[in-house]
Amino acid sequence: METKNYEKNGYESNEKPYHFVPSQFQANAYMHENEEPQCDPETFESCAQPFMDIPPRLTNMCNSVVLDVNDWHMPMVNDLQRNDAYRDALRKLVKPNDVVLEIGCGSGILSMLAARCNPKKVYAIEASTDFATIANENLKKNGLSEKVQIIPEMSTNVYIKKKKRKLQCSVEEITGNYSDNNSPIKKKRVYSSTFSDDADKRIAGNEKQIKFDGYAPEKLTKEEEKRRRLKEKKKRRRKRKKKNKQRRKQEEEEHSDCSGSMTSSPKGSSPISSNSPVFKELPQQRAREEEIRRKKTRDQIDKRALPEPCTLLVSEIVGTLLDGESQIHYYADARKRLLAPNAKIVPNFGIQYASLFSSKDFQRISQAFDYDGLNLSCLNKLRDPCSLLLSKNYGIIVNQLDFKELCRYTLYEVDLEKDDLAPFNYNELTLTETCMDSGEAVGLIYWWELFLDKERTIKVSTHPLETIGNIPRDLNWGQGLQLIEDPKTWNKGLPTLPVCTKGKPATVQFRCQKGSASFYQGKVMAVG
Repeated sequence: METKNYEKNGYESNEKPYHFVPSQFQANAYMHENEEPQCDPETFESCAQPFMDIPPRLTNMCNSVVLDVNDWHMPMVNDLQRNDAYRDALRKLVKPNDVVLEIGCGSGILSMLAARCNPKKVYAIEASTDFATIANENLKKNGLSEKVQIIPEMSTNVYIKKKKRKLQCSVEEITGNYSDNNSPIKKKRVYSSTFSDDADKRIAGNEKQIKFDGYAPEKLTKEEEKRRRLKEKKKRRRKRKKKNKQRRKQEEEEHSDCSGSMTSSPKGSSPISSNSPVFKELPQQRAREEEIRRKKTRDQIDKRALPEPCTLLVSEIVGTLLDGESQIHYYADARKRLLAPNAKIVPNFGIQYASLFSSKDFQRISQAFDYDGLNLSCLNKLRDPCSLLLSKNYGIIVNQLDFKELCRYTLYEVDLEKDDLAPFNYNELTLTETCMDSGEAVGLIYWWELFLDKERTIKVSTHPLETIGNIPRDLNWGQGLQLIEDPKTWNKGLPTLPVCTKGKPATVQFRCQKGSASFYQGKVMAVG
């Protein structure tokens, strides 16, 4: 079957040089239970220059949200080939009885595309409360608020709401000693009842017994049952006594605080008595406040709960590098806790590549050349072969340069339907491949491919030659770029560039943080 090339652009702003997702939304940033995602408290107006005239619509908007929207959300939603790829995949996979889950909905475009396929329900998780508000407004404008529910929370804090399981049992009134299963038992009446999980499974007395699936629990004697009830009664009494003592102590502290401030009235005015209705209302007011607090807590918990496991997961949490937004971690967590068995996943497979490339145009912005007989090579002492930068940071679109791919390396393949970060338990990865072309290698370019269906007919890629004419993708994701040097001059004063020969091997060592696939540093070890 012919493969459709759906290009996509997506770049995530990096607060740290090695991560392409804001630090507050990185993997494991909110692993503590009941912890709320945080938003940037700075407004756009407070961060603007004093002489600027700010339109009212932006005055109180979160500054980081405005920057993110203008930096990469605008080009992302206008990457038509990306949108077409997700639309086609969802039309192919979504069925009427599916419950769809999206992680990181942003503007809500993927959730709305899923809702148009008429699933049972769509749940869209968005950690940023500001973007959750934007998504809700987009849903209202498109008449899809009934079909899509926004959950303003980290996906790692969302859970499936547990339903109380009901047990059916029969209650039989019997006579005689039923411990002897072989002896005939004369039954008086049989009637059925329903018990919840936390209900008492045992009925005391000689005449009644509960049977679960034909099993008769051991019967307590009258003495044992009496001791058990007495023990539980004492336990409840102690708990009640302790609770009343704490409540009285708290009320006394509140009374003393009020009496200290209210009875010290100015000269000539009558002090307020402790028998005043003001003091009598304090316990009632405290009870009302406690009830309000409990209600808010219940509402917050309910917002995090999904009523049922989801049967399809769709998401686009990829960065300039494939795992730049910790996609593998969030997918593994969702599969474990939020999805039904054999749930469909979009995208379901990804490949991260790195390629040696040559480009005279790129050399002119990353290396100092002599001019008019003047030697300027000392600047090259500061040439940085360590940092990985985005193509948009250089202000370039790679496919508009004289780009030539010399050697390609597959850093990893990930099956998003079953893989997690366990295979990435290494710090170094050394790969040797045969050069596909000859030339002077100026750097490594990092790019990826994503497949949105099992047949791999719907693809999204950031290879420079597959983004030609797609400026939104080049300004959203683009590619990762890193300068390289010849291994022979690595320990010398001035660096030189390695030369690749077609058909000869080239070895590159990639270093990364153990247990992470979000960033790599490549170093050429040998070229043939």
